[in-house]
This record gives sequence, structure tokens and C-alpha cells, in this order.
Amino acid sequence: MIEIKRVGVIGAGQMGTGIAQACATAGFAVRLNDREEKRIDAAFSNIDTSLAKLVSKGKLEERAKCEAQAHHSGLQLRGLRGVRSRDRGGHRERGDEVPNPI
Repeated sequence: MIEIKRVGVIGAGQMGTGIAQACATAGFAVRLNDREEKRIDAAFSNIDTSLAKLVSKGKLEERAKCEAQAHHSGLQLRGLRGVRSRDRGGHRERGDEVPNPI
């Protein structure tokens, strides 16, 4: 069984932001991708706000918040050419290359 260390999330909307936050809080290195850099910036701001609320409610320790913030990074996509789809075992799935949406 392979060990997952990094997670890539495509789309910095509400769902992508939530997935990125959950993965970063769980200790995974997260790369959040979007076509618009301003959406990535907004997602990081929302994640930081959400983590701060969890700390203030006593549901997350300050140390865990800082660790989660250190685990996420962003990347603006100009297209998805070359992104490969993998199943859970690391093997290529049908349609191995995602078509470029631009």
C-alpha cells in the first residue's frame, strides 16, 4: 500500500478550499490549484480565518493551526495539460491525460 504525503486540489472554490483545509489539518502537504490567482489568495484567507475560529472555540490547538498553515501552497493553473489521473493504487486510469480546458 502506498503512503499518501501530498494532496493536489484543483479548484479554489468553496469545496476545494474545504478539502484543502481538511487535508492540511490532517498533516498532508497540499497544493491548491486554480486558474485565477485571486481565488487562491481568497482561499488561503478563508482557510486562515476558519482555522482561527476553530482555535478560538477550543476545537483546534494553536500549534495544529500553525502546522496546517505551513502545509498549504498555491499554484495558478494555465491549463491541465500533463495532469495525470491515478487510482488509489497508483495505476493509470482510463483517459490517463486530462484534456486542456482552455
